[in-house]
Amino acid sequence: MYRDSESYAVVKEILLESVPHVEAVKTREEGDILIVVGNDKRLLFFNEVAKDFLLLCDGQRRLQEIVDTLGEIYDVEKNQLIDDLIDTIQDLQYKRILRMEAA
Repeated sequence: MYRDSESYAVVKEILLESVPHVEAVKTREEGDILIVVGNDKRLLFFNEVAKDFLLLCDGQRRLQEIVDTLGEIYDVEKNQLIDDLIDTIQDLQYKRILRMEAA
């Protein structure tokens, strides 16, 4: 992971201007849980915050817009939210559930 301040600032700036796309085969909401079937046919279960994040990744909104929306829903400091989302994005990209595109 790139946690030195210069590299992280570059990645953060690029990601915030990017548009996330969910690449899942199928999704289903079950209360506060989102069930996702990945391209490899694995079932993944996401909690309420991750569910809200993924549902906002509609291929239209930039990540910055998603951060702003989630910041209105959840009582969390904005930089902490961004850090958590960047970690989540990396994990979802590795699992091929999420793809980031330039806006």
